[in-house]
Amino acid sequence: MEEVYWFIDFTADEIDYNFRIANDSPTDITEDIYCFVYVFDGDESYAVGSYTLEGGLGAGETFTSDRLTGDLIGIPNGDYSFRVNVDYDETITEANEENNIGEDPVPLTLESALPDLIIEGITGTADDSKWITYSIDIRNVGGADIDDPFSCEVALVNENQDGNIFDTILYSDGLGAGVSNHLFLQMFNASSLEDGEYYLVAFIDSEDEIEEDDEENNVFFDTTPITIKTKMPDLSVTNVNWTNFENNEITFDFDFQNIGDIIVTDDFEVAVYLEDMEGNLLFIESELYEEDVDVEEIVLVDNVIVSLGNFAAGNYYLIVTIDDTDVVTESDEDNNDYYDFNPITVSYPTLDIAISNVDVISLEGNELSYSFEVSNESNVELSENFYVSIYLHNEEDQEYLIDAFIYDEGIEANQVIVYSEDIILSDPIPEADYQLYIVVDSKEEIGESDEDNNYDFDIDPISIKSVDLEVSNVTCQSYNNSGINFSFDIKN
Repeated sequence: MEEVYWFIDFTADEIDYNFRIANDSPTDITEDIYCFVYVFDGDESYAVGSYTLEGGLGAGETFTSDRLTGDLIGIPNGDYSFRVNVDYDETITEANEENNIGEDPVPLTLESALPDLIIEGITGTADDSKWITYSIDIRNVGGADIDDPFSCEVALVNENQDGNIFDTILYSDGLGAGVSNHLFLQMFNASSLEDGEYYLVAFIDSEDEIEEDDEENNVFFDTTPITIKTKMPDLSVTNVNWTNFENNEITFDFDFQNIGDIIVTDDFEVAVYLEDMEGNLLFIESELYEEDVDVEEIVLVDNVIVSLGNFAAGNYYLIVTIDDTDVVTESDEDNNDYYDFNPITVSYPTLDIAISNVDVISLEGNELSYSFEVSNESNVELSENFYVSIYLHNEEDQEYLIDAFIYDEGIEANQVIVYSEDIILSDPIPEADYQLYIVVDSKEEIGESDEDNNYDFDIDPISIKSVDLEVSNVTCQSYNNSGINFSFDIKN
């Protein structure tokens, strides 16, 4: 195809033109022919318009367009050539693809009578206090100088372009046609924004103070993210290692570090736990750490010894939790625990306390005499103290604690101790038949191989009866100035 192009007339905003297309091949063109109309300054092309010749063009035929109008708004002032590219989308296979672009030999000089403001670029950074420092480049690409002041607004938005932090600059230095200016180190604070990645967006002439050649090119979006992050400490346990377990005491070492951005100045709790194989967390003890922890400082704690107390036999994992009560606000609250997955095996000697032969010796009034036998049915000496609790239990499942004491005399291996005691029933107990019921190690402080033989009762009931005193036969026998002689009877 061969093309001839020319423009008829133009203003600062639009251009009138027409063109002619010739199919100088022996083959008909049946496809639609797409034509792209533009101006070219030697480096950049700017679209002016387009035209589609529907139905193609027969062999040897020519087509001349009507007078058409193109848009020049937003095209910078300068010298251009006027061009049309036929078959721009290259849908037609041609013998010669090199003659599809041509230009009007008469140059086109654009000189707008209006200014036109654009943002050429904006860059910014955020400091630790969420102060945003940015620089912005502006330019007047129009054909007239700007003498009046105008506003430039800068916003910080997230990836969804949500944001409400703005900074407004009032530019009052004037800007000549074709002149650029660099606004350096502007600042605003974004402390109300959450941590995350944000983008700077600039709006020049945001208040529409300047009449421009193009009002649609006043926004610039910077695609380089600015990361806003609040400086916070972050305590992390980095190692826990138990080294010894004997006499029910664990010896272990642990390390922790502040991997955050600022120093830890608050005192915080360091807690020690065991976790059983069922996932139950069992507290052992905690201690207040009262030293500052600087950024990246590693704290090594060696040879810590803790006593387990009366834990059930089994396997446990040792856990150290730092800042156990959440005193320190941290950037990551999920790295404060550390497990030593080398299990600790808790076991006890086959200690076994048993009670038998509970016997009510006598009940006279409110004085109760009883005895029982307690035995150590293991091959290990019992040296720990333990509680003994004595109850009265009736047929209505009512139970009354009538005595409790600490047995502190120890029991040799395989030894049987006979224990007896006289007690006064000082608290009122309802009238009924009761059995004497005794429990040894009633607070379960002794780890035993058998916990089911620690109670026994006297099968023979005792009767608790209410006291009812009756007085009668009160008689005055004689009296004088010194006093009265009298008598009376008392019956229960």
